[in-house]
Order: sequence, then structure tokens, then C-alpha cells
Amino acid sequence: MRHSLIGSGASDLVADVLLGIDRLFREFAETTATFTDLTGKAPRSVAAWLSENIVAFQK
Repeated sequence: MRHSLIGSGASDLVADVLLGIDRLFREFAETTATFTDLTGKAPRSVAAWLSENIVAFQK
């Protein structure tokens, strides 16, 4: 993963920080099973979200 991050342009420091955060999250974060568990709603596709919010990205 570090090699991929550095290969995509991240500095050594940024790669190490991102991997450290990822490791901490995986070790200590409590997660729920699904988006539906968190919100009580079915997830939307990216295409649906974009069509609903495209105006915010247009000039």
C-alpha cells in the first residue's frame, strides 16, 4: 500500500500518515454493518447523488 501511495505521487510522510491513520481506524474504530443500519434508508448510487447535486458543482 505504501508503495502504491508513493507511486501515485504521495510523499513518504503523507504515505506514512495515511497508513498510520488507516491502521488506527482498523484497530480501534467501532463500525456498523451497513449504511442502512446507520440511516434507516437505502443507499443511493453515485449517479443518483450526482444528478441530485450537480447544480452545486456548476458555475
